Amino acid sequence: MGIKKIIENDYVEINQVTEGKQIFVREKYSGVVIIPCDNQGNILLLRHMRAVEKNPMLELPRGIMEAGETVVQGAARELFEETNLKAAESDFIELGKIHPDSGFLNDDTTIVMVNVKKFENVKANDKSEKIVGHIVVTKDELRKLIHDKKICDGFTLSAFGMLLATD
Repeated sequence: MGIKKIIENDYVEINQVTEGKQIFVREKYSGVVIIPCDNQGNILLLRHMRAVEKNPMLELPRGIMEAGETVVQGAARELFEETNLKAAESDFIELGKIHPDSGFLNDDTTIVMVNVKKFENVKANDKSEKIVGHIVVTKDELRKLIHDKKICDGFTLSAFGMLLATD
C-alpha cells in the first residue's frame, strides 16, 4: 500500500492511500483532555468558541502536547492556559487513551482527571483560545447536558465515558 503526502505543516500531515481514495490525517503531537474535579466532585466545563461553530461549545479543557512533554506536563500546561488553575503532578490521574476517528485520523489523545481544591479565578490565560466562560456541574448535571444535546464535543463525551467507567 503506497501513501502520498498531500499537505504537511508543523502540526499535521494529510496523506492519501495511492491505491484508492482514502485520505487520512496524521497529527504530529498527541493530545490531552483534562477533567478538572473539585473536592466535592464537581466538574469544570469551558464555553469555547470554535471556528466551525456559531455558538460556544461546552467542553473540557484540552490541547496538543508540545515536543518533549509528558502527558501530565502537557495536561498541567493546558489546564493553566485555559483555566488559570494549577495542580501538582501527583494530582493528575491518567484514565486512558482515545482515537477520535480511527478511520480518518492517525492520532491518540490521553484523558486525564485532575483534582483541584476549588475552582477559583477561572479564566483563560491565552486569549487566542477564545474561551468565553465556564460552568461548574455535578456528574448528574453533566449527564443531563449530554441527554439534552447541549454537549456534542466528542472529546468531552469520550472523557465523561471514561470517568464513569472509574466509578
